[in-house]
Amino acid sequence: MDRRHFLTTLVTTAAAAACGPIEVVNPTLSKAQRREEGKIMGTVVYARRAGLLRHHMGPALRPWATNSTLTLARDKDKQPHDLVLNRDRMVERTMNRYFGTPTLGRMLRFSEAQTKITGSQAQFSFTTQIIDPTYAITLREEYELWLSELGWRILHCRRWPQTERKSGKTAHFGVIEWRHRDGLANEAKEKGQARAHIAHLLSGWRYDDAWRASQAATTDKTVSKAEQALRWALRGAVAVEMGYANEAIGAYKEALRLNPKVRMAAVKAAADARVAMGL
Repeated sequence: MDRRHFLTTLVTTAAAAACGPIEVVNPTLSKAQRREEGKIMGTVVYARRAGLLRHHMGPALRPWATNSTLTLARDKDKQPHDLVLNRDRMVERTMNRYFGTPTLGRMLRFSEAQTKITGSQAQFSFTTQIIDPTYAITLREEYELWLSELGWRILHCRRWPQTERKSGKTAHFGVIEWRHRDGLANEAKEKGQARAHIAHLLSGWRYDDAWRASQAATTDKTVSKAEQALRWALRGAVAVEMGYANEAIGAYKEALRLNPKVRMAAVKAAADARVAMGL
């Protein structure tokens, strides 16, 4: 059974996160078809709301199958810089990123949804806008799901950015923008600016490259202790993005050993490192 529809744009805030079912804009569907598509949309969208708006890990992670994967990419098509996370690494990444108090004033918009169902298999895609007071990003997300005895479960998700607004400027992701970000990373590397190089790699969604660069940067003992601490803290941040929780804690602990007042990301691994160091 194949079918496609569009989802009306939904604006939700933390206070409205528990709103009712999403409206399906396709009057030709039967009640049974709408019911099944509603279950698929509810499974995915509710999980995204739970994580992004409320930092509730149970509902955010429950729909993911044990053999599921998450791909963070630059585009819809397979790219050399794709980061593919198995479920364990995806869970570690999610638990670190959705740590502490949710961002105040955050809003989500879901739109342009498409669903295709064939038996017990389904494809579901939509556009997500994450809008914070000082930052906003638009993502396209494509899911593959299967119908288990417990309901629809996520097998795979491919996620890539479309636009980003920061410091009053909006970037539209495509060949030109990726080339620009790659250029900034190369320029920083040529100038010997290790932390800027890593930061630009992360901005360019080149996670594997950023991980290797952060490992190399922390082997340089010729820089000051303060600089070493910042590099180790950045290595911890990259490890979080990679889903390497233990490596992140170790990196943050080393950063704190070098400088107990070093700036660190507000992630679970950093908090765990502070506890382990007695700080």
